[in-house]
Amino acid sequence: MFKADIDNLGLVFTSSWGEGDESRISFSRYAQLSRHLHYFFSAYVSGFIKAHDEYRDTIYTVFSGGDDLCVLGAWDAVMRFALDFRNELTTFANGNPSITLSGGIALADSKLPVRAIAAAAEEALEHAKKRKDETSNKVAKDAVSVFGVTVSWAEYEKSLKDAKAIVEHMDSGKVSYAVVYKMIDFANRARDVREGRKIIRDSLWMSNYRYVLARNIKQEHENVLKFFQRFGSPDLMEKSRIAVSYALYLNREGKEEDDA
Repeated sequence: MFKADIDNLGLVFTSSWGEGDESRISFSRYAQLSRHLHYFFSAYVSGFIKAHDEYRDTIYTVFSGGDDLCVLGAWDAVMRFALDFRNELTTFANGNPSITLSGGIALADSKLPVRAIAAAAEEALEHAKKRKDETSNKVAKDAVSVFGVTVSWAEYEKSLKDAKAIVEHMDSGKVSYAVVYKMIDFANRARDVREGRKIIRDSLWMSNYRYVLARNIKQEHENVLKFFQRFGSPDLMEKSRIAVSYALYLNREGKEEDDA
């Protein structure tokens, strides 16, 4: 499930209000912006889903209108849709920097009640709303949260691309499933160190990670080694959970299809 809404909508509207004689013009702009956003969420999104084969048959719109959205569907389609939806909103708003989006994605077994999935997606959305700018340390929002990690949309897009690369490296046999799976543990250890829950084992995660790469990726595959070495910093290792989890889910599905 993917739940999302526009950030700081009140400020987006009130920033268009002027003073004195300008208030009439501002009110007109307010009404126009309201209509445009309502159209985007209630009509445009529906048309976008129907126009794309990969979404038409895999995504169900729970609700969409006003300034928020909730869709349910196949996990991989929903994760790709989240990025496409954000990009469509940016294009629709003509790149207006004041209109940003935060979203939360929850993955669950198909037997879990929808209300429980919705609660998990709402919790993820709240985490996205609390994202802070890494430079100013101020709340920035404009993010997405999934697999217990909150990232900016640019980082999320990069994560999906990295996931595809990881799958390709596994399929080629240049890196094993076991090595990629171990990255989940390294991501957890990097997070624990950042949050102060540090023990000796966790503080050594970086050197342990380098050792695992050196032992398991052949020197002749230099490009693959460099790709995985990029995740060797605390911030990137913690955020790698998105790309790694996505890749492992895809790899598992591929194995299940082969077994069938």
